[in-house]
Amino acid sequence: MFELAAAGSGLLAAGSCCVATTRRRARVLAVIMAATMVVHALPLGVPGWALAAVLIVAALAASAGDRRRERERRASAHRSIGAVLMAAAILAHPASSGAAAHAHGVPAEALVVASVAAYGVWSLALARRGAHATPAMRVEIGAMAVMLAVMTLPASGVG
Repeated sequence: MFELAAAGSGLLAAGSCCVATTRRRARVLAVIMAATMVVHALPLGVPGWALAAVLIVAALAASAGDRRRERERRASAHRSIGAVLMAAAILAHPASSGAAAHAHGVPAEALVVASVAAYGVWSLALARRGAHATPAMRVEIGAMAVMLAVMTLPASGVG
C-alpha cells in the first residue's frame, strides 16, 4: 500500500513541477525527486544513503546561481528544501539502515516527522500568498508537501 501511495504522489509531484515551471533545472530536480521516491518505494535493494546523496546533489545543483525574481526564488527554495527533507525521510525510513535504532536522544524519525510537518505549514503559507503564487505553483507546492507527508508515514509509525 505504501509503495502505491509513494509512487502515485511522486508522479503527481513530478507532473505538477514540470507544468509549474519552465526552468529546466527545476524540471530536472522534480523528475529526480519523483524517480528517487519511486525507487525507494519499490523493493529494488538500492541503499538509502545513495538515494539521499543523489537528492542532496540535485538540490544543490538546482539552487546554484539563483538570481531570479522573489516568487521564483521562493519556489526554488521550496523545491530544494523539499529534496533535502526527502533525503532525510529516506534515511529515517525503517528499511533504510537501522542506524537510528541505537541512537541516544531524540530519534531521527521524530525530527524528520517534525521537519516535514513544519514544511507542510510553510507550504500552506506559501501557497496562500496570492500575489506570489500562480495556480500552477500552488499545485506544485501542495504536491511536494503531500509527497513528503506520504514518505514520512513509515517513519511516523503509521505506514
